[in-house]
Amino acid sequence: MKIKIPKKIEVIGSTVEIIWDEEYCERFGVLGQADVNHNKIFLKKIHENKKFTDDALVETFLHELVHFMMRKLGKTDLNADETFVESFSNVLHQVIKQL
Repeated sequence: MKIKIPKKIEVIGSTVEIIWDEEYCERFGVLGQADVNHNKIFLKKIHENKKFTDDALVETFLHELVHFMMRKLGKTDLNADETFVESFSNVLHQVIKQL
């Protein structure tokens, strides 16, 4: 099943806009960025001149979504823990693919 990344998504009472912006991500040296202050998640489709696979795009989206959720919940310690965020987003991806 192919997972579609939405243009907008409701998260903990906020409408979050998903923006595909290569330049923004390059400027910060990231594959994606959760901007909780502006209710946006920035993503890029190409890294080092290679297009991401659909799975890689979804994994990056879910990774940034977990960052967004942790910040909205006030869990700054979990938000800062990249091992937690990566593990949680990978498990979430595994579960969603089965729906």
